[in-house]
Amino acid sequence: MDLTQITINDFLIQKGYIDIQVKPNKVGLFEVIGKFLDKEMTFLIDTGASNTILNLELAKSFNLSIEELDTPGGGVGTSDAKVYQVDSSPIAIQGFNLADFELLAIDFKHINLSLQAKEIDPVDGVIGADLLNKYGAIIDYKTSTLFLQED
Repeated sequence: MDLTQITINDFLIQKGYIDIQVKPNKVGLFEVIGKFLDKEMTFLIDTGASNTILNLELAKSFNLSIEELDTPGGGVGTSDAKVYQVDSSPIAIQGFNLADFELLAIDFKHINLSLQAKEIDPVDGVIGADLLNKYGAIIDYKTSTLFLQED
């Protein structure tokens, strides 16, 4: 194979990765539309978030089992948010299922207020480093492409 004639995107696809188009918001954070329990939702792709997190209000609306954890969590604008473990279900992103992970939930009011202050639409969840690591995520910032590979 002549590597001088192949793009990195084509190379990754040949290696079994799938490409997912993501969209940068006004501050450069990537967002992607996904489905959770057949509901279309907007997720931030956050390499700095340890875990994948769902908006607590959404978790409640799905009647998921919710259990408060002893350790508070941090994030945008807070360091002592109550963290909840909720029933996990796959998140489908452009036909790729993210599954078998610990799903957490927090109150997203502070996150969405911070985004709205920057004229960015609210989000429903965050895809964190737990899933990005599990699926060998590679982000091509120039083409706004997230590459994932089955684990």
